[in-house]
Amino acid sequence: MILLAATWQVSLAQSVTRAAFTAKVNLMDTYIGSSDLTNANATFDLIQQMMKQALHDNKGNVATAPDPTTKSAYMSTIQNQGVLFNQIWKLKNDLVTNRAAIRSKLETFELTLD
Repeated sequence: MILLAATWQVSLAQSVTRAAFTAKVNLMDTYIGSSDLTNANATFDLIQQMMKQALHDNKGNVATAPDPTTKSAYMSTIQNQGVLFNQIWKLKNDLVTNRAAIRSKLETFELTLD
């Protein structure tokens, strides 16, 4: 159990960049297009971790916001990311059928990244 907690903390140590996020989304899309659903699902899981990291980062931004206006902007971003995260998660059950919707929502999520 301690190892799991340590692993989680380590995985939350790096911020998510748009470039890295886009690369994973493109990779997953390629896997879906080639009917490699094993790797598509594994890549989806990595994307999910990146989304969790982005939410975690913005939670920290809220806590350290220098003023109410900045805090409000970060809260808005977190809310948008949370909605998108849940919508994307619900589409995971059928990556092939939901491919376009997943990609569209992931591209929208990407726009929330700093």
